[in-house]
Amino acid sequence: MRFLPTEEQTDFARAVRALLAAADVPAAVRAWAAGDFAPGRAVWKRLAAAGLFAPAAPEAYGGAGPLPVELAAAMVEVG
Repeated sequence: MRFLPTEEQTDFARAVRALLAAADVPAAVRAWAAGDFAPGRAVWKRLAAAGLFAPAAPEAYGGAGPLPVELAAAMVEVG
């Protein structure tokens, strides 16, 4: 039985990490706290476009359609 992530699962986690890093989430949070909601809304749009609003939902319904391991990898990256 193999307990290590596959290359595809590792790539998925890496893609989620890169998306969050590119979105500069800490800056968006600071802006939101100061009353500027535009950066936060932009982050939400990027996450939605990547299918991370409903990661466990099938692709046919707007989710990413991952298996439980991919879902866990995404949640680790999101924090």
